[in-house]
Amino acid sequence: MKKIAKLYKWEFNNELYASIYFVTMLGIYSIEVLLNGERSIDIFIMLEMLCVCYIIAIIQRKVFSESSRNMERFMKLRTLLWYGLSSFVLVLSCFVFNWFEYLQSWAMGVFIVSMVIGFVFIWIGIRIINKIDTKHLNDLLSNYQENSKSNGRESDL
Repeated sequence: MKKIAKLYKWEFNNELYASIYFVTMLGIYSIEVLLNGERSIDIFIMLEMLCVCYIIAIIQRKVFSESSRNMERFMKLRTLLWYGLSSFVLVLSCFVFNWFEYLQSWAMGVFIVSMVIGFVFIWIGIRIINKIDTKHLNDLLSNYQENSKSNGRESDL
């Protein structure tokens, strides 16, 4: 049962980040489509983008896995690895799936730059959330330790 719960949590986190990437990706792409004078997006392009976002989320979860979080000295290397792999998958997908075939020539460049900048902001968000969670857990631990000491002293009397 623990393995199923662990898998479910892992999948839930993948879907969370994939959704964030997908909303960002689809939003940028939609703006570019509108600027091109169109009003609709091919459903297959959206499905391809969703799959790409899921792959990027898996890369992120693997690179920043819970087992490697404590290895702060390798954080820069892991960050560069995640950033490079995610950018590579994004650029490769743009060409393989030909998302910009019917758009202006500048659209793909703007899309890639926007997404790469988005990756930076998402990484910053992850770092902030991890620091907040760590501080919260440390505060809870400190409160627990203080309560344990005070309860232990009372029983000694």
